[in-house]
Amino acid sequence: MDQPLLQAIGFTPRIPLIRALGRGVRRGLGSWANLIALVIVEVLFRAFSAASPRNAERAHAHASDLIQLERSLHIFIEPQLQHAVLTAGPLHIHGVILDGHTARIALSAIYAGGHLGWIAAILFWLYLFRRQHFIRVRNIAVLSTFLAIAFSALYPVAPPRFALAGPPSNVQDVTGGALSEQMFVQLSHSAPYSATPSGHTLWALFTGLGLFLSTKRRLGRVLAAGFPAVMVATVVLTGNHYFLDCLGSAVLLGVCCAAQYLWERIQSRPTRPFFGADRRRGPNLRPMDYPLTLATVVAVLMLVGPERAEIPIGAALLVGCAFALLVARRMVNAGAVLRTATPEAEWWCGFLFVAGATIVYAAEPSLQVIGGALWCAAAVLI
Repeated sequence: MDQPLLQAIGFTPRIPLIRALGRGVRRGLGSWANLIALVIVEVLFRAFSAASPRNAERAHAHASDLIQLERSLHIFIEPQLQHAVLTAGPLHIHGVILDGHTARIALSAIYAGGHLGWIAAILFWLYLFRRQHFIRVRNIAVLSTFLAIAFSALYPVAPPRFALAGPPSNVQDVTGGALSEQMFVQLSHSAPYSATPSGHTLWALFTGLGLFLSTKRRLGRVLAAGFPAVMVATVVLTGNHYFLDCLGSAVLLGVCCAAQYLWERIQSRPTRPFFGADRRRGPNLRPMDYPLTLATVVAVLMLVGPERAEIPIGAALLVGCAFALLVARRMVNAGAVLRTATPEAEWWCGFLFVAGATIVYAAEPSLQVIGGALWCAAAVLI
């Protein structure tokens, strides 16, 4: 290809495409210390969880106390809710059949994806588009997770799928298969008696918190609150947690938020308001660095994902990123000024990115494709 044509599309001998992509990745990922710290936290979490005490007798005694407390508060309805949902007859809504089998698949997919998927997605998005909120949510996530591990180690509680497995409750183990309690405890690499507090609810709470802090819109805050609401229903209906476990997660999060607030006051550093959206600005190609970084990450995740149908979409998205960068450089060279995305568009991007991460690694291929489609929508929205 001759030199004038290369210069016409913005591709100079200094290879600006590679340089611009590298600059976007550096600005998007920023300090590698954050990434390394989060990986270390995950490794420590798994190590502490695997090494937690497995005293079945003590865990079942604590579960009995918790059940008695729920009965005294008239909120012990977990078995009735699970049976009602899992035995529901077919319900046709616009050609979609909803029944107990569909509910079981959906609940299992959300429970499996509502862990690292949510945490990684919300922290990555916050780091790109809401840096100040990233610091807060990161600190709250790390502190609350380790406090939850410590509490469950000191006060183990058997989950409903163990404590209520027999009559008259007959709570089913929706996510763990047909393994007996003894076999599950023997094979599990996590803490089997860590029902209180609910870790999944805790992670859903600070995922919703990250989205809640990033917008002033009422609709956005209602949708942000939907993440923990969906997770509460999921952990209860799958037989993994009691309602009081979810309440304990909310109390723990409140304590960690208060600790973060006090830490900011002690630091005496000028910070932006704890609530509200902030806008990212930058000259020239800078406004496209973060969106292109997100789109590139999404494309790579789809290329290496479990569903083959996502591979051509990921490839097309990756090619689109390169083409968009070339077009943007051409526009800037012609004197145009690139505009940053609106805070509303950035927020919807984050919502779709987190929602896609919830189900993209589900066992059902249809759910994997839906998750990939949400990721793609998030990448091209801004």
